[in-house]
Amino acid sequence: MPAALNLLSRALELVPADSPARPGSLVDLSLALDLSGRYDDEAERLEEAAAAAQAAGDRRVASLAAIRKVALSARLSSSPFETLLGELRAMLPDLEEAGDHRVLGEAWENVGLLRYWLGRLTEAEQALERAVDHAGASADGRGEVTRLGSLTSVITNGPTPVEEAIARLPLLFERFGASKVTEGRMLWNLCMLQAMSGEIVEARRSWRRSREVYRELGLLFIAHMFIGWAELTAGDPAEPEGPLREGIAILEAAGQKGWLSTTAAVLAEVLWRRGNDEESERYALLSDRLATPDDWMSQWQWRAAQAKVLADRDRLSEAETLAREAVSVIDQTDYIKNRGDARISLAYVLRKAGRPGEATTVLRDALELYERKGDVADASKTRAELEDVSTS
Repeated sequence: MPAALNLLSRALELVPADSPARPGSLVDLSLALDLSGRYDDEAERLEEAAAAAQAAGDRRVASLAAIRKVALSARLSSSPFETLLGELRAMLPDLEEAGDHRVLGEAWENVGLLRYWLGRLTEAEQALERAVDHAGASADGRGEVTRLGSLTSVITNGPTPVEEAIARLPLLFERFGASKVTEGRMLWNLCMLQAMSGEIVEARRSWRRSREVYRELGLLFIAHMFIGWAELTAGDPAEPEGPLREGIAILEAAGQKGWLSTTAAVLAEVLWRRGNDEESERYALLSDRLATPDDWMSQWQWRAAQAKVLADRDRLSEAETLAREAVSVIDQTDYIKNRGDARISLAYVLRKAGRPGEATTVLRDALELYERKGDVADASKTRAELEDVSTS
């Protein structure tokens, strides 16, 4: 990607300011800047592209710039996801009428991503498949592989059972050729599925290879949170602290607040598991400050971690309120595993409050969710906790 970015930057220097080709060149450069994590430069180029396209009467490039600006807003957490989704929906009728497959592919890709982040995973999958189809119709190879990579995340985190998801991911990888970009994203999702299967050694190997692929390509690696989730599921909470701190530093430097808020929340959970309540609270509150109101993944995770910190300080009423909010937040989504995880945190607070009967009910609900997902690692731990509650 650095080579491509340099090439596009030099090519733009050769395009006169009044050339009809300049708006399109600016949009192409903005994508390379996005993939490299240079969001401030991307925003500047998109504003320039939008103005140049409007002056030239180039509706196609103006539409691409508008779509990319929505996508950038999601990465920077500058607007609620639902607001951004509404902006894209408002564009779709005119885009459909114009019939440009590349532009439609970009629009449906971002509709799919926003639906994914909102936890509407069936709708997300449908939108991303439409985006893939439009990419194929416009011979947009980059669009095809990027959207297939996003589909691997939808399949991993949604209601698809773990064994089925593990079988589907390689098929997506091979669907339009073995792209390195798709491989990298597939591997960080495979890491989570392997952890849910109890295969933590394989999960670690997949995550490390994913990071290597992104570094080889010169792309911004944003998936540090996945090794955190994997270790919390089936491994050692001490293992991901270093990678999570590294990820936070990288995302802070890039200004990528969307993934930063979730990574901070995962680190808060890791630190609580390690007995570091003070730092856990700091990262939980950082996530709270950064996350958009409808970033459900961040919103439940920071609440769950902070609830346990408060419970350990005997602030049980506040802890229960936060833990129940975490459950309520994530229950708006199709993130089956995370719905179980939120209940585990609530059960901890209830047990600290001396209410084992209520904790048992909540744990049984968590177990049902884990079994539905095929998450054998979390299901096994939950059965053990149920046994502990019954004998204590």
